Amino acid sequence: MALFLKDIETVRAVDWGKAYLWDIMIPGTPAPFDSWFPATDIEIPVFNVQSFTIEGAMGSYKIPQRVGGAPTMTLTFLDSDTHTLLNYFRDWIDNDVFLDGRTVVNWAENAIRRVVVAKYDHTHSNPDIKVYYVYPEGELKWHGSSESSNEPLVVELVIMGTD
Repeated sequence: MALFLKDIETVRAVDWGKAYLWDIMIPGTPAPFDSWFPATDIEIPVFNVQSFTIEGAMGSYKIPQRVGGAPTMTLTFLDSDTHTLLNYFRDWIDNDVFLDGRTVVNWAENAIRRVVVAKYDHTHSNPDIKVYYVYPEGELKWHGSSESSNEPLVVELVIMGTD
């Protein structure tokens, strides 16, 4: 006999979260993605706690130290055959994050952009909408293949703030 879970009906009574109930938009993205964004996967950290280790005579122990640095959102998305989004992210880096492709960082209003994420419940009503202020970090790689399939692209976005 189970100690905590009394019967299967307890499990069936839960409205379980679904990984596919979300939507995303990046305002200012060129057509045909100006009102929606073709993301196939998204990862947003909920928290990032860093610890330090105390060495003792009988072993070592980890103690929470602080909340980590700026979190990073990971987007996996598909692109058009004219590379609309690949060019969008390239232009964002070359013209808005860096001034005309130089190494001088431009932290003006164009460098940080909004990403709007909506999470839905199973009824698709009352979405939880959150706005993230982000800029790209790392590499955005294009990959060619001999397979007949869509080419997913992955971009890391540093989250500078939320609404």
